[in-house]
Amino acid sequence: MKILLLNLGPVNNAFGGVEKVFIELAENFSSLGHNVIATYFDKNPGLPIFLNKPAKFRIVNLFQSPNFWNSPVILKYRSFLLRNSILRKEFRQVPYPQKQKIIKDFIRNENPDIVILFQPEATYCLPKNYKNTKKIILTLHGSSTYFINDYLKKIITTSFDSVNCIVPLLPNYIQELKKVFCTQTPFFAIPNSITIPEKKATNNNNIITYVARITPGKRQDLLIQAFALIAHKYPDWKVTLWGDKHCVPSYTFQLQNQISKLHLEKQVLLCGTSQSILSELQKASFSVFPSESEGLGLSLLEAFSCGLPVIGFQDAPGVNVLIQNQYNGILVSENIIDLANAMREMIQNTEKRLTLSNHAFESVKKYSQVNVLKQWNHLFDTLIHNR
Repeated sequence: MKILLLNLGPVNNAFGGVEKVFIELAENFSSLGHNVIATYFDKNPGLPIFLNKPAKFRIVNLFQSPNFWNSPVILKYRSFLLRNSILRKEFRQVPYPQKQKIIKDFIRNENPDIVILFQPEATYCLPKNYKNTKKIILTLHGSSTYFINDYLKKIITTSFDSVNCIVPLLPNYIQELKKVFCTQTPFFAIPNSITIPEKKATNNNNIITYVARITPGKRQDLLIQAFALIAHKYPDWKVTLWGDKHCVPSYTFQLQNQISKLHLEKQVLLCGTSQSILSELQKASFSVFPSESEGLGLSLLEAFSCGLPVIGFQDAPGVNVLIQNQYNGILVSENIIDLANAMREMIQNTEKRLTLSNHAFESVKKYSQVNVLKQWNHLFDTLIHNR
């Protein structure tokens, strides 16, 4: 089959989970013998960071410099001409007209059997009635709460009705999405897959780690606050924060000031990005994952795959599903003291840490590439046979 993956955002210099999944899906589908095209929009030249060269699929960067009427400044001005706040928000959230035309023309020319979309607003870029002759799959890379709260309801409703199937990351997102958006489009939950390394961490290095882009929603500041409460008792322990520091520069600056004010320069490190993140995870003893919400925490699963038990918040969607309290990690209330106490327990109780480590390594096997690809193949077969 000819499969086209469409990501509306940049990929070349992006270290995020969605960008990684985008490339890995293209590689995995290609390995099954499909004719795969990975398309995206990136003003930066080059190739995706996560690409394993040589690529066995087509990579197409559809970016074109916007013309005058589609330039960011003019689009913002045009949005203010819409007095209705809902129409104004819709105008800002959907792709601009020039971008829509580029994608529609490309899809018509390539005529793929299946189109896999990575954002709901990408449905505005499909040729009219395309789902009547081909198959459109919308993947949702976020929790149900994210799509309910952060998107205009009209956009989600339109997107759900424009596709043949909706693929959230976890089954427990389906009921809430159906309830809020009242769609008749079928759902088929498929998680992201991960590469499971041959060996896991030894869990005997005095390192606590967290892998996530440096943004307010990932809440690295909470980890720093909690560690500050116990750092003086464990001067030989360090916290390594891995992730892109350029996403929200003001937040990165805030964290640097926080570390300085708490005199933790020698114990808390902002490490930036790494193209061998599994190797860095294997150096740690456990991970702390204070993210506010995840669709399916890819870096959390990668921590599990390295045998790292993980501490997270019990009310964080996508985190509280993966962490099984006292089995492969610890769930705590959203409270700095409770978080610090859990970290203290993990540091002091080596036997428990090793037990949780073994469970973490076992619990991630269902997310292996082989198991997840079986689910995708089942979905493809179901869609094609239901023409």
